[in-house]
Amino acid sequence: MRHNFELKTPQIIFGLVLFILLFTSLYFVAISIFRILAWLSPALLIAALILDYKTVLNYGKWLIEMFKTKLPYGIFLLLLTVLGYPLVAGYLFFRALLTFQYKKNGKSSHPNNTIEYIDYEEIEEDKEQQKSYKNIRSGNNQ
Repeated sequence: MRHNFELKTPQIIFGLVLFILLFTSLYFVAISIFRILAWLSPALLIAALILDYKTVLNYGKWLIEMFKTKLPYGIFLLLLTVLGYPLVAGYLFFRALLTFQYKKNGKSSHPNNTIEYIDYEEIEEDKEQQKSYKNIRSGNNQ
């Protein structure tokens, strides 16, 4: 079955205009969010320090560690931190808020600390079973 599908000039123009309008509106939404965060970033950073100051300290330690181990990457991260200060302040606030909630509920800041291991018994297989498993895996069902 063959479909006759032709693009006509008005369809192409309409598609391009729609594409441009979509990405222009997304650009303005992103700029608006960035401006709002720029105004709120000092308050967000102070709130992050109040909720859990270790979050901000750990971020600073991580940046310093990147300078020591990978200098070009550390410079790049510092540049992104300075230019994207509103985004970093929002990130640190939400991370501190999550850590505060974990501590408030009586859990540690890392949920992986509560893993409980179960006891298990190791079963040894004889040589014939191992050979039959190898034959099954390789496709030699004899």
